[in-house]
Amino acid sequence: MSKATGLLLGTPLPGAADLLLSALALPLLLLDRQAAVLGGTAPAFDLLQHHPALEPSADRLCPLRLAGRRALARALERLREDTAMVALRLSGASEEDALLVVMRRLRDHPGTCIASLTPIGTASPADAAWIASTLGLTRAEARAAALLTAGLRPPDIAERLGRSQKSIESLLDSAQRKLRLPGREALIAALAQAFVPLTTPGCDPAE
Repeated sequence: MSKATGLLLGTPLPGAADLLLSALALPLLLLDRQAAVLGGTAPAFDLLQHHPALEPSADRLCPLRLAGRRALARALERLREDTAMVALRLSGASEEDALLVVMRRLRDHPGTCIASLTPIGTASPADAAWIASTLGLTRAEARAAALLTAGLRPPDIAERLGRSQKSIESLLDSAQRKLRLPGREALIAALAQAFVPLTTPGCDPAE
């Protein structure tokens, strides 16, 4: 199969036979524990080769910056242990070049994960009303959490919502406590599927 078609590549994986990535118009990659690409969609391969937060590549997810490579290595290590889903932000030459990567391990094939790639500039915030009604957050907490999940940082969220950064930090801390999550990365991972549809068969749900 050709990478250009966006079909799965390489040897079929146990438990992943139903991963018809070619049918999805989403930037999704199938990765092994070393961030080597086993398969993916055409939009994902386009990002691999052209996004400024990544080293141009067709066979490996490789962040441009060393800090991003270290963050990716830590995320993959966590997936190898007991975490079902992790999120990380990779930066390029400027903040506008940032890329949000949400990785979810495959339940039936340890050491393999699905990664969604979302350029920050194109991310659509999760619906704040949905977050508030579904997860029991206030509207203010939900708005801050939705923008965090879309890739914005607290100072940017504060500017967008016309509030102080301290107020935004307080709202995010409150959301984390209510949802019993250990940190901002966990909050992003828990809400990411609200705007990145990762309902592919064989994936673990978020913790």
